Amino acid sequence: MYCNNYFTLNKDMLQYRNVNDILILSTIPHYFALYYTYKKDIYHSAIIVVASSSSVLWHQEYERNFYLYAIDHIFAGVLSGYEIYANFNTDNNINIITANLIVFLTHKIFELLEKYNFVDYSTGHSIFHIASSLKTIFVANI
Repeated sequence: MYCNNYFTLNKDMLQYRNVNDILILSTIPHYFALYYTYKKDIYHSAIIVVASSSSVLWHQEYERNFYLYAIDHIFAGVLSGYEIYANFNTDNNINIITANLIVFLTHKIFELLEKYNFVDYSTGHSIFHIASSLKTIFVANI
């Protein structure tokens, strides 16, 4: 699905339009966490917006823009890191670390399943997006 020439958009790439739509839709629930974070922690809210928006843009661009790829992955790590950092001295820290670990393992398991063709990319990555969204909402509720 990756295209080396950023300026090429042809009919072969349009076959992935539905795949990218599913990936974009599965990213949107991250924004629901803003309902819980916007009054409590503006930094957490800002990181959620940047991380989610970069993921939407990455999938919207047919996953061919390296800079969006880098921003998407960096801010996914920043989001997890900030959630752990902001709750480091609380009673919920173990729950937050566990939730982040579960999402990370979900991502890696589906990458492995995709590699051996047990599941297609859009399904595995969408499940990862939904797991990540649920984790973000869970952490925002704490």
